[in-house]
Amino acid sequence: MNPFLGWLLLMLLQNGNCRQYQQYPQYRGPKIISDSKYYEAQVGKSVELECEVSSLGKGTGVLLWKQGARVLTAGKLMVRNDERLSLNENNLILNHLTEEDAGEYECEVESNRETPVSIKHNLTILYPPSVEPSPQSRELSVNEGSSTTLECIVRGNPTPTVTWTKEGRVIGHGPRLVLVNLNQSSGGQYTCTADNGIPQLNPRSTAHIAHVSMEVLYSPRVTTTKHKVLGGVGTTVEMSCIVTAQPQATLRWLKNNRHEIRAEPGVKGLFSNDTHHRLVIYSMGEVDFGEYTCEAKNNRGVGRTHIHISGNPEKPILDDRVQQVRPGIFKLFWSVKTHKKITECTVFHRSKRTSEWTTEKFHNPERLKDGTFPIILRNLEEQQFYEVQVDATNFFGTSELSDIFTFYTHPNDYYTTLPPESYFSFFQTNSGNKIRIQTSVVFLSILYTLSLIFQKLFYLI
Repeated sequence: MNPFLGWLLLMLLQNGNCRQYQQYPQYRGPKIISDSKYYEAQVGKSVELECEVSSLGKGTGVLLWKQGARVLTAGKLMVRNDERLSLNENNLILNHLTEEDAGEYECEVESNRETPVSIKHNLTILYPPSVEPSPQSRELSVNEGSSTTLECIVRGNPTPTVTWTKEGRVIGHGPRLVLVNLNQSSGGQYTCTADNGIPQLNPRSTAHIAHVSMEVLYSPRVTTTKHKVLGGVGTTVEMSCIVTAQPQATLRWLKNNRHEIRAEPGVKGLFSNDTHHRLVIYSMGEVDFGEYTCEAKNNRGVGRTHIHISGNPEKPILDDRVQQVRPGIFKLFWSVKTHKKITECTVFHRSKRTSEWTTEKFHNPERLKDGTFPIILRNLEEQQFYEVQVDATNFFGTSELSDIFTFYTHPNDYYTTLPPESYFSFFQTNSGNKIRIQTSVVFLSILYTLSLIFQKLFYLI
C-alpha cells in the first residue's frame, strides 16, 4: 500500500469521519389495500366505492373521502350535507345517482406520515337519452322544390342512436335528416327517436322522442273525375272538382272562362267539403251547355280544370251477351246514357287475323225494354276472335268510341274467348270473368246416342 494512502485512512478513522451505516425501521402505519377502479352506474341507482385499509386504528390516522377538491367525509363525520351519502365501514355509498355525481373520487388516509396514502376511483353515470328538435318551435314551412335539414340535439350516456320516422316508416338515421326536392307528399310529421339502452326513470316519459311538423307550400292542384258531363234540357247536372293546396286556396266556378258563377237558390248550387267542391245546375236550359272551369288560387299560384256539359251521348258500353242467330251471323248488345233519342250508331269490327276494320252504320236503332240496343253482325267466320267498337249519335252530336270488346265466334249459341275443347261451352267477357255451362247440348247428345242404340237392338231382335 502507498504510505500516503495508509496515513489518510488512519486519520479518517481516528476523526470519526467514517461512520457505520444505520438501518431505519420499516413503516407500520395504515395502508390502503383496495385498487383504483372504474365504476359505471345508472342515474337513479346506487353505487359503493371501495376503500379497504389495513392497520387503521384509533390514533393511527383519519380516512377522508373527496370528490375532486371537496371533502365529503372525515372518519365517521359526514362533512358534506347530502343525505344520499353514507359509509359502509370505509366504503362510500352514493344513492339516487344524478348526472352531476360523475367524476373522480379519492379515498385518502391522513396519518403521521409526511405524505398521505390514497387511491382514486372514476365514476361514470349512465343516463337515458333526451332530445331537443331543431327548430325548437317544432314547426316549419318550406317551399315546394326546396331542400331542408331537420335536426335533433341528443343527450345521453352512452351516446344514443337516432332514428327518423314518418307515418311509422323509417326514413333515416343520425341526428340530422336532409330532405331534398320537397313536394306535396313531403309534408307531415317527422319523428326522431333516441335510444341507448338505458330506460327512462319515468316509464311514461317521452323525453327520448321529438316531433317536427313540416308543411310544404305549393300552388293549387285541381282535378276532376269527369271532364265530360251529360246534360239535357230540364235535367239536373252536377260537376265536381278536387282541390289540394298549401296554404288553403280560394275557389270559384267560371262559364266559358269568362263569367263567374254564383249560387242562385233553385237554379244553381255551390257546395264545398274540405277538398271536394260541387256545382249543381237545377233544370238545365239550352244556355247551360258549354265549358265550365273550376279555378283555385292561393299566394303560390293558380290551378284549373275544365268540365264540358254536352248533350252528346256518353261513351257506349258493349254488353257481355253474344248470341249466334245462324252460322256466321251474331247478335251483340250495347247501352248508352243519353237525354235525346239515338238516331244513328256506327259499328266497327274486325277479325284478329286482319288489321282492317269493317264499318257498318245503323239508322234509328231499336231500343229494347231493358234499355239496350241490339246489333247484327253478318258474314263472320266461325271459331275466330273478333273485336268490336260502337259509337252513338243523337241530336247534339256523336259520342266517343266504346272500349274494344272481344268475342269468339263459337258455332253454338254462346261464345267463348277460347276455342272449345269439349261439349261444354264456356264464355268470358270484358266486364269480368263468367263461366256458363250449356248442359242441354250434352243432354241431347246422350239422348241421340241412346236412340241409335235402341234402334239397333230392335232390329237384332
